[in-house]
Amino acid sequence: MPKQPPEIFTLPEEVASRIAAGEVVERPASALKEMLENSIDAGAENIEMEFYRGGKTFMKISDDGCGMTRNQALASLQQHATSKIRSADDIFSISSYGFRGEAVPSIASISRFVMRTRPHSQADGVRIEVDAGKIVDVRDCGMPPGTEITVEDIFCSVPARQKFLKSDAVEAAHILKVCKLYAAALPGISVSLREEGRRIFESAKGFPLLERLRRIYGADLAGNLIELEKIQRGGVAVSGAILMPAESFATAKNICFFINSRPVESRALFASLREAYTQFIPKGRYAAAFLFLEMDPRAVDVNVHPAKREVRLKDEFAVKDILFDCVSECLAKYMSESRYGGLVSGERKVSDSSQKIPVLPKIVPQAPTPRPRAEPAPAEPFPRRGQDWQPEQLPREDRKVCPKQHLKPVCAAKESAPICGADRRENASSDGEESGAAAPKKSAPLPNWSFEGFFQKKYALFQTEKSLAIVSISAALKRVAYERIMRSKSGKGESQKLLIVPVVRVEPADAECLEANMQRFKDCGFELEKFAKNFYRIVSIPAWLDVGAAENFVKDFIELARDESEYSRRACFEVDRFAGIAVRRIGAAGFECTAENAMKLLGELLSCKSHLSSPDGRPTIRELSAADFSRMFGR
Repeated sequence: MPKQPPEIFTLPEEVASRIAAGEVVERPASALKEMLENSIDAGAENIEMEFYRGGKTFMKISDDGCGMTRNQALASLQQHATSKIRSADDIFSISSYGFRGEAVPSIASISRFVMRTRPHSQADGVRIEVDAGKIVDVRDCGMPPGTEITVEDIFCSVPARQKFLKSDAVEAAHILKVCKLYAAALPGISVSLREEGRRIFESAKGFPLLERLRRIYGADLAGNLIELEKIQRGGVAVSGAILMPAESFATAKNICFFINSRPVESRALFASLREAYTQFIPKGRYAAAFLFLEMDPRAVDVNVHPAKREVRLKDEFAVKDILFDCVSECLAKYMSESRYGGLVSGERKVSDSSQKIPVLPKIVPQAPTPRPRAEPAPAEPFPRRGQDWQPEQLPREDRKVCPKQHLKPVCAAKESAPICGADRRENASSDGEESGAAAPKKSAPLPNWSFEGFFQKKYALFQTEKSLAIVSISAALKRVAYERIMRSKSGKGESQKLLIVPVVRVEPADAECLEANMQRFKDCGFELEKFAKNFYRIVSIPAWLDVGAAENFVKDFIELARDESEYSRRACFEVDRFAGIAVRRIGAAGFECTAENAMKLLGELLSCKSHLSSPDGRPTIRELSAADFSRMFGR
């Protein structure tokens, strides 16, 4: 049977409008967002919104904008009627929030819609009532200047769409999210929101950025943000607030981008921010950021998504690099000015060649070394009846210990047992007797810091003037080792020849990538020679790498280089990538838990530029203040 071509019909205007409404209005929050943007374009300074049952049955928005005349209000209900653009060229230089002329007629076609509006030049306003796209009433009304729109029974003309809506609480959460976004984007506008007559959100205008974010998103989030002062580069101005190092969140809901004050979604900007936080948050966690980008409207295409959420950048890679540099510089500045790094910043700036570089154990996975247990101290007799028992108090000066030697992987048997309490005092007195003179007083790396002990051989505890500082030993060791490798990256002579040369076999695709980046390996202290097709000899390795781990390290690095999520298809092997992979297997297992080593590790950690987090983004130092303890114990 021969195939017959189908008949082609022109869709009725009613059907076409409902299809367009489905693209623009996904849920009640989408309709409220479109009306909110129209109010902003109208020059409103105060916007009030109200909704019931998640916006499914009732939504209302009123503003004090410019308003519209009767003819203008009727024209706004026509499809593709807009006051924002005049020609096709205007699409590529959009400076307003709305421009297509689809929002108002689309919303009116799927709901019971009432618009009341009045311009400042007229004494009376106009009221227009629309039922599922059909105008049923137009009459004059009294009202203050501005516009008020009421939407009831959304999706009443397309009941199938109502089945896809979520619960009232979920839809209400989407509405609240929209209000917070635009309140954060526009500090000169006051936005208030009511749910079933109860005010749930209100933003005030005229506050600085961090205070505005605190009022909008709460003190828990805003208290962990640092302000990024405006930086202008390459025609792009970047400002905003970003998360402190070593803090993170389980989701990316607290990452917001604003281009020319428009909330947008951009994969390029998100990837740039995530790359800047690679060493400050753990894998699988997310930062928080409220970043405002100002650029030429012609460099941004907002006409790529029906809801105008996603945008396309004209020079995506350049904007991505600018954002990465601005965020990285802000984080580096915060690290240098933090109270940890600021107190030792003078020591970090010393560039004398005679300054010793801290020596850490070579990077090789190893099992924990068994240590002889210390002999238990003789039991003290219990106090007699009527006698008060007092714990032994150690003078504060004796608790401040500063080592003179570099950190070693394994200490002598005498130093193997943890030093705390009376053991530290006995060791100090015995050392003084052997030398024939009293040991000189030693100072901590920071004033008013004293070592208190270890917890589970994983954390070192230090008492400061106003808090208890907890240092993660494994995270601190990784950070110190990483910084040592980065400091030695320019020293190409710091490598060691191998007597027994291992041979590594790679896949054909990896061999091509390896050949293209052979110079990168040389810069990091490796010397690889091609032995046969897809086979390479490891002739030399960096001084910081253990000989036994050389072959596995090269294999692991080449394998990880194929991970697109981590290396973003970059063909070059950066030096920091080598250092990051090199310190991955470092842990607290080989660390000797002594007060001397703890203080030495603290000093080396604070001399690092990024001392608040390890290379994999985990925090190195946490503090518990007196207020934190009071909250925990209800005092």
